[in-house]
Amino acid sequence: MKELEEVITRYDALGLTYESRDGKKLLSQFSTLDNNEDEGWDSIEELQRIAVEVRGIPADKVADKTDFKARLIRFIASDDTQDRYGDRITVDGKIGKTVFGEGWKLANFERNPVFMPFHDYGQLPLGVALKTFKDVSPGRRKALRMAVLMYDG
Repeated sequence: MKELEEVITRYDALGLTYESRDGKKLLSQFSTLDNNEDEGWDSIEELQRIAVEVRGIPADKVADKTDFKARLIRFIASDDTQDRYGDRITVDGKIGKTVFGEGWKLANFERNPVFMPFHDYGQLPLGVALKTFKDVSPGRRKALRMAVLMYDG
């Protein structure tokens, strides 16, 4: 978990983390760091391939595996929890067996998947989302998960 500690330290310095009541470090009040590679994430090699082939990042910018891993953040961007305003967007559009719609719609985001600091579009983006997916695996918390490659400069 040394890598996760380094990510938290780096983002603490930028003022981009928040500690929840239960002591978990979050990227914001609603984004839980989730760097456990065993939790349904693609391999580092697959994310490097996505960076080059899908997102158009030059191969030399992602070739160094150590640097790539240091700049990669995986987190839960959202889940089915009601927000502070009382709104609730379900990941897959379902609560139990009741269907409310499609859940999160990601098509527009996927066209330009930049990662903005706290949705502040007046600032420069912090990185690019390599992969965003709805995780509705049985036995796991339904969540919208993101793998973001932070910009290096």
